[in-house]
Amino acid sequence: MPDMKSVLVTGAARGLGLEFCRRYLADGWRVHAACRTPEKATTLMALAAGSPGELHLHRLDVTSARDGAALAGALGESSLDLLINNAGIIGPARPGGEIPDEAAWSEAFRVNCQAPYRLTRLLADALGRAENGLVVFLSSTMGSIGNLAATNAVPYRTSKVALNMAARSLSIEFRDRFGVLIVHPGYVRTDMGGPGATIEAEESVAGLRRLIDGFEPARHGGFFDYQGKALPW
Repeated sequence: MPDMKSVLVTGAARGLGLEFCRRYLADGWRVHAACRTPEKATTLMALAAGSPGELHLHRLDVTSARDGAALAGALGESSLDLLINNAGIIGPARPGGEIPDEAAWSEAFRVNCQAPYRLTRLLADALGRAENGLVVFLSSTMGSIGNLAATNAVPYRTSKVALNMAARSLSIEFRDRFGVLIVHPGYVRTDMGGPGATIEAEESVAGLRRLIDGFEPARHGGFFDYQGKALPW
């Protein structure tokens, strides 16, 4: 099906990544679902059964440069309409008065900032081949310096600040080849957000889909919440 649009979702086996895959499969897209253990992604495989879309599972540890290069190679010379950099970790959420564990802080940076930056560069050619390629980075209001009101979870907060800068930099470098959108999905009831979160994954992704589907050049490189509100850096 040469006219089928394609999306690649990282962290695809659960939470927001799973919900993105569900919606794009239902809409008839070719979904490249990347996760660490695709053989265990039974819920994801069940979603694809009988859907009008195509599911392609890929093994990806986002911190592995080798995995990223293999994924880019698997796409070959095909185009990629949409890349959703969804995979992330919360890291230690200790109060601000405590010094974060160095290894945990470094891991938050590797997963939340360095990995999506590297993967986007590896897939830049595929995105550039699409008519209107778009990269979405899932950030957080916890990475907004302008909105800062608490001092806990410093590793997570600083990794998302760094992600915002990395994504903004890519939006300048690749502005003539594909679009870039930086988003806050809301406080979502997932394994990361926990049971005390305020919205479900379905509501978050529905809002993010409206942002993605309605993307226009004026929003290129901007930072928005899932309801379309512009956020301060």
